Amino acid sequence: MVDGGCKLTLNIQQLLEPISAADIRSTSITVLQSLGLQPQNWAQGGIASSVLTVASSIMADLSLQLSNAIAQQWNPTASGGGLQLLSQYFYGITPPQATFANGTVTLRNIGGGVYTFAAGQATFGNSVANAQGQYAQYVNTASFSLVAGTPSVPTVITVPVECTTIGSLGNANPGFVSLLITQMLGVSCTNLNPIVGSDGLTDAQLRALNANSVAVRGTAYGPRQAYQYAIQTALNSVTGSPVNVNRWSITPSSHYGTVTIYVASPAGPVITTDLQGISTNIDLLCRPDCVTVLPGLPGYPSAPASASTVNYTPNITVYVLVPSAPVPTSPINPQFFLGPPSAAALANIAATAVENWFESTSNTIGGLTASDDLLVNFTGIFQSGITGLIGAAINAVPGCTVLSTRFATEGDLPLSPGEVAVWGGTITVIIQVAN
Repeated sequence: MVDGGCKLTLNIQQLLEPISAADIRSTSITVLQSLGLQPQNWAQGGIASSVLTVASSIMADLSLQLSNAIAQQWNPTASGGGLQLLSQYFYGITPPQATFANGTVTLRNIGGGVYTFAAGQATFGNSVANAQGQYAQYVNTASFSLVAGTPSVPTVITVPVECTTIGSLGNANPGFVSLLITQMLGVSCTNLNPIVGSDGLTDAQLRALNANSVAVRGTAYGPRQAYQYAIQTALNSVTGSPVNVNRWSITPSSHYGTVTIYVASPAGPVITTDLQGISTNIDLLCRPDCVTVLPGLPGYPSAPASASTVNYTPNITVYVLVPSAPVPTSPINPQFFLGPPSAAALANIAATAVENWFESTSNTIGGLTASDDLLVNFTGIFQSGITGLIGAAINAVPGCTVLSTRFATEGDLPLSPGEVAVWGGTITVIIQVAN
């Protein structure tokens, strides 16, 4: 900026960095000295010095508020609630919010008890700790009655449930919800299908969504980001809920005007109604008439393909050094680690850590690309990465150290562009304990 022949420069960092109270006080002293006063000689704790200190503190607070307000105006620097407002009022996006995991549990009564509960009165528990070391709990979302049964003729019913913890921390794989928090004698429970919720977007993910929305409006950012935006904001064609998709692969368009898109859910496969919703959104937002999206579905020509799942089923033996005496309670699982952990518990921790990674966006469609020159053309899942995940999970248990990890079967798993690996099938993680 030029004013009266003087060129003033102001960079973004100066706008975003608040001025400290100490700097304001120092500048104030300099200004007061230029006016002929001697603030450096004012008695510490005196009225004049105290007023200057308080005024500097107030100005510092104002400077902090101003810098925060400036930061919230730009997508790269906005955060938290300010970023949410920026998305809504500038980019025209309603940011996706976290949801409570929901699904069903199956109750099996072999006893003579009769149990009736209104919605919200029965509580069930996850037998496997989540990433924060907590055991998620679930309540029934509809009333139910469970009549008496016998061991030979059990009474079996299915009950809809919702987690009390929001987000993916409440997710449960089949068979994980097996605890009855609300006691029912003679009754056992399990979840035959996954119980799934979703996290709200992180600041980084929301910034990317904002940028992708700009691509939809026909700027130089598209069209690849436009397709990403259409996937991220698509709604299921039947329920109207956000599609359960957290990964996608968009192949480069050819000169024939075709683009192939693969998508995957946390568990791998994507249901047809989600693919239909994505197709509708692609046609609405970003597909030019001259472009064909493959492979399509009957009635939904722009539907992407659900990535083909490939089971990764290695046979792994982990040799672990564990403490011979009780160790302090661990935040990973405070109910369990009151003494040396068992091999079964360590095996469960290892398998859960790897399974969580396989469901995350880190496990990309088509796999990872080798960094080793000897595997330059290899894309897939690498034994070294699985070894690192297991080591990090077990080494986090107080007193435990992984000595070695050995793969008896299936070390590296090659993947094609439309395939995604899932941690499934017959999985064997054997823990050999030493102390």
